[in-house]
Amino acid sequence: MTAARFIWEVLKWGVMLKGTRFYQLLVSVVFLAVLGYLLSSLKLGRVYRELLAVDRVYLILGALIFFFAAILKIYRFSLVVRVYGFEIPFLEAALVQMVGISFATLTPGRVGEGSKAILLNKRADVPISSALGMIIFERFFDVILLATGAFLFSRSVLQREFTLAIGLFLAVLVVFFVLFLRHFNSVKRFVPKRYVGYFTPVTTGGGLFLSLLVLFFTAATWLVEALFPWLLARSLGAYVPFTLVFGVVCISTIAVALSVLPAGLGTMDLSFLVLFPQIGVTAETALSILLIYRFFGIVTPFIFSFVLLNLKKTSFKDIRSDMGG
Repeated sequence: MTAARFIWEVLKWGVMLKGTRFYQLLVSVVFLAVLGYLLSSLKLGRVYRELLAVDRVYLILGALIFFFAAILKIYRFSLVVRVYGFEIPFLEAALVQMVGISFATLTPGRVGEGSKAILLNKRADVPISSALGMIIFERFFDVILLATGAFLFSRSVLQREFTLAIGLFLAVLVVFFVLFLRHFNSVKRFVPKRYVGYFTPVTTGGGLFLSLLVLFFTAATWLVEALFPWLLARSLGAYVPFTLVFGVVCISTIAVALSVLPAGLGTMDLSFLVLFPQIGVTAETALSILLIYRFFGIVTPFIFSFVLLNLKKTSFKDIRSDMGG
């Protein structure tokens, strides 16, 4: 049984248990175990030599593109806020988005990104219910884009049952998010009484045009971000089609939500090591790409946050105080 096939069986079994902490812990342990096995079979000396020999022109270009993708994420977030009838300055949107992503990298399944709702409430007087709606709305477009990319990748590279399952997964998620967003105000009935006051009725006033604009910038954000590992592959002498690298990024990003470990440790990494060889990249080169991509993915939000916090003359300690208050 190949590693890709084994992961597929784990995910199929996991879908039946999804939503339970035991399932997420089990998936994390399985992915880490398989990841450890794959790493033990790699020639780590070759990885080290590849990292030293990386083409610095491609690396610098890729890093600049990755930073540009972060700016696109901020602008898209400001559009989402406008969809819900609120206006916040760009720098404030940047602070909320980058600090939220920074917290998200430290928490399982990126649940720390929910801190953005608290920051919006504390710093921009956005009701908690509207802020939660914004986060869900933003994720809705992410899911559409990532699942579509995963579906197209599976059609080109993986087995037919992968394609069918991912297609069904996409359809179910889209239906779920549409229903959830349409009936978001009904969630108030399930909120503990002491928190009910935070849940004011949510209305979206941006219209179709703003929603389409959010969709456009969602696509632009992920396409630009996928350019980074594509350029990293070229910097290491692996010339593969961009569309296939985009598919790898889509699947590995979705896999993050399956882990209970910070930054999706294990799931995203294993996805890279299994999927890149499927498109003609050696496992050692895939690991080199992963290490650089991971480094920038974790460090970039913190760099943005540090600069923005200094511009706003505040600190992570003050932000934590705001969130706790």
